Amino acid sequence: SFAQKNICNLIQPITNSAQKDKVKRVLDKHVKLFDTTKPTIVINVKPHAIKTLDYPPPSSKPYYSTPAKQDAMYKITQEL
Repeated sequence: SFAQKNICNLIQPITNSAQKDKVKRVLDKHVKLFDTTKPTIVINVKPHAIKTLDYPPPSSKPYYSTPAKQDAMYKITQEL
């Protein structure tokens, strides 16, 4: 099968025959994962979220620049 060909290609670089056999046995247990002939749809029941605490993220002071430099930067951005 196509999955077996994929597994053989993956283990081909392993030179130690004992290690190659062990890896092949592990991969053969999950042979369906290596069948790339048909697309699979993943059903994920857990929502993806980043858990934060109850307060907003910390903020920092803006980078200091002189009033003249601020004016120059303002003029440049207005030209854009």
